[in-house]
Amino acid sequence: MDFESLSQNAPYAFTRFRLVFTADGQVVDTFDFSYGDTLTQLPDIPEKEGCSASWPDLDYSHLTFSRTLEAEYTAYSSALTALGDPPQIVVEGTFSSDSTLSASSGEETWTDAHGASHTSTAYTVTVTDPAQPVTAFQVQYKLSGGAAGGTVWVKTSQGWEQRDAEVDGTYLVFQAEGDSVVFTVQEASGSSIVLILVVSGCVIAAGIFLVLWRKKRNQSAG
Repeated sequence: MDFESLSQNAPYAFTRFRLVFTADGQVVDTFDFSYGDTLTQLPDIPEKEGCSASWPDLDYSHLTFSRTLEAEYTAYSSALTALGDPPQIVVEGTFSSDSTLSASSGEETWTDAHGASHTSTAYTVTVTDPAQPVTAFQVQYKLSGGAAGGTVWVKTSQGWEQRDAEVDGTYLVFQAEGDSVVFTVQEASGSSIVLILVVSGCVIAAGIFLVLWRKKRNQSAG
């Protein structure tokens, strides 16, 4: 015998049910219903810093009995990785637990802001977060062995633009806007850095020598 038949002669109070929505032990909302009713709009969940939130996964289209539902808070993820172990790409930001990172690479010929043509590996990195829009994130690109840094170029609607970046250990770090970025890296070898330092040192030494030489000559003339 189904519920409708059993409830025909039952007092009204026995045919009514209630959902109680709570968050951190506090009542957020209630919903009174009859057997088989549908709840089309769930109440808003109070925000908690650093967390995403959801109500339990139930069939709200066919409610059958009373219960108390507690909001489920999940701490945001701070980092996602892709392409190998250790990962070639690491992104950091504020992401829900269901967020995913997709990354792919391929050779691309491109022209920089100075009109010079290059062919290099371009990376397409996309963060998908079903709980919230992604507006920005930090990209960490793993440098190859021996690389001491590099220049980051990002593909924009106006063409390829150089992006500020800094070295953090073995990674080159820069900021990306939106939920996706296409970029390439021109790595600088350690020997190139050493050469730059040596040349800079020679220039500085030559300058100091010239100043001292002029000072000595002026003293002799006096």
